[in-house]
Amino acid sequence: MPPNDDLPPQPDPLLGASNDSVTGSSDAPDYGPTEWTRLIAHLSTFSTGAQQVLGHAATDPVFRNQLFRAPDQALSGFDLADFERQFLRVLDQRVFESQVESLKAGLVEVLSKIRIKERMVAEEAEAWEASLIEIFEADDDSPSSEGEGPQA
Repeated sequence: MPPNDDLPPQPDPLLGASNDSVTGSSDAPDYGPTEWTRLIAHLSTFSTGAQQVLGHAATDPVFRNQLFRAPDQALSGFDLADFERQFLRVLDQRVFESQVESLKAGLVEVLSKIRIKERMVAEEAEAWEASLIEIFEADDDSPSSEGEGPQA
């Protein structure tokens, strides 16, 4: 089905704004939906510097605010490719924070499951330990065979 040019621009799920408003910016790259899809598909290939920026922004609210209010200042000192720097400059703060909250919620759920598993394992280990103690204590309490004993 061909695109309908009469429709208003659709919000970009990553940027939180229409592609027209993003590409209309003088310092934003001219990324269309296909380019953004390809870019997102390659997030794992971002440099260590870009991964550090994203991780730092996800965990440090002060840095996150600086990234969105003064990106050039926030990004100085990080070794970034031009496309990474452009990507980070046009990233929508509300969308990013929403993704961070989703990630945190997912991590909390995973950590809760890990803690439950740890408790289950600990309880099982305690039960095994108690069983082993009973077995060894039963062996210690059993009478020795006749004729066996300490030799003098």
